[in-house]
Amino acid sequence: MRHSCPTCKNPGSSRCEALEARTLLASVAIGDLSTPIPGTTGPYIVGIYSSRQLNATSSTDSDPTESLSFSWDLDNDSIFGETGLAATNGDEIGPMPTFLANSTPVGTYPVKLRVSDSSGLSADLATSITVRKEILNGTPANDSLRISLNAANIVDFYENVAPGGPPTFSIPYNKLIFIRVVGGDGDDVFSMDFAFPMNLNLGAGNDTFILTAGATWIDVENPWLENLILTGSASIDFRRISYRFSSLTLAGSAKVSITGTNTFLHLGSLSISDSATLDLSDKGLIVDSGDVTVITELIRSGRIKPASGAGIRNGHSAQLFMAAIVNNNPLHASFAGESNLTGGEMLVQLTKMGDLNFDDKVTIADFIDLASHFGQSPATWGEGDTNGDDVVSIADFVNFAILFESTSSAFGTPQPALSSIIPSTSAPKKHRRLKSRHHVTPSPAAANFRIPQAHWLEKR
Repeated sequence: MRHSCPTCKNPGSSRCEALEARTLLASVAIGDLSTPIPGTTGPYIVGIYSSRQLNATSSTDSDPTESLSFSWDLDNDSIFGETGLAATNGDEIGPMPTFLANSTPVGTYPVKLRVSDSSGLSADLATSITVRKEILNGTPANDSLRISLNAANIVDFYENVAPGGPPTFSIPYNKLIFIRVVGGDGDDVFSMDFAFPMNLNLGAGNDTFILTAGATWIDVENPWLENLILTGSASIDFRRISYRFSSLTLAGSAKVSITGTNTFLHLGSLSISDSATLDLSDKGLIVDSGDVTVITELIRSGRIKPASGAGIRNGHSAQLFMAAIVNNNPLHASFAGESNLTGGEMLVQLTKMGDLNFDDKVTIADFIDLASHFGQSPATWGEGDTNGDDVVSIADFVNFAILFESTSSAFGTPQPALSSIIPSTSAPKKHRRLKSRHHVTPSPAAANFRIPQAHWLEKR
């Protein structure tokens, strides 16, 4: 078949070179019509006066020989690729530009990406960036919330971020006004490592508050949490009337102080390790479960303090000693302002020497408790170990007797002398010299104390 083509170099032949050229160009053009596929890691979150790096390196093109270029619209002015003063939220070029929040008001804003290939074809993708202020928000589920001050003096906020993951957003410390942490209804965990100006409300659930490093907290209102953990050199000062926690855990050199007026601390469980301390001042402590010997050792080692102090009992000043007993005999339905106690709790307070059952009196009931445990080791305050040497010995009897004979007026109700409650026999009197093992060297405080006659004379 012959043809006539004004552009053909071989008119009249069966081959049209012009047609072949047009077909080739069309096939090339068809291949180039495949536009790039843009991709980002958005949507993004950024803190006020902070910055966030965007990322479009996941963008691709169907032709691997094509090179890609990137332009952005970060300030929502529909102009891509601005730089310098015109780019109010940062330069808008490159695969990984930095969004500058500057003074952008809190809110969510569109971010557009345009990816172009070397053939001149392009495609756009829209995402968003949310500018946030210093508020952490929980969910109805179990949340993990954290605030940390990094080495650059930037405060990092974490919302349900896996360990080692980047912060949800960050804010320069000098731009902070007041942090709010608002938990949901799950079992939330919140931790911080610095003394941030903040308000904490973890809501419902079995929540845990963790203070690490040098974080401090001064509580003047209900913290709305159940479990408290302090590590490092963290500290808390409780200043309200009453505090109840499911658990308190102290480690490192952490410290909890109770300084409120008429304040008590009621715990489900207590753990203190390393050089951490719980300073009760003159306040009462109630621990629902545990071992009174463990609590006693915390007192002896100085982890629960003060070891002693001056105080008032029934209008009379006295030297008081930190002690722990089990709430069982007698059972205290209330203690240190807390009511509805059911028994078995560990009770801790500063108390007068000899008051073994925390009834604010040194009576024959205390003497009976001491006598019934004579020789026992290990021993606690409630069993008669008044000097903290872990054994109920004659030294404890001496301590007790001094207080017993000298405090009847201090406690309002006169108490009988010990000699009057120890029965004597009807045998004729016969004085005998004590054997050396019976001699006791009294303490200076006992200089004027006279051992009751019934202890040392045998009647015949």
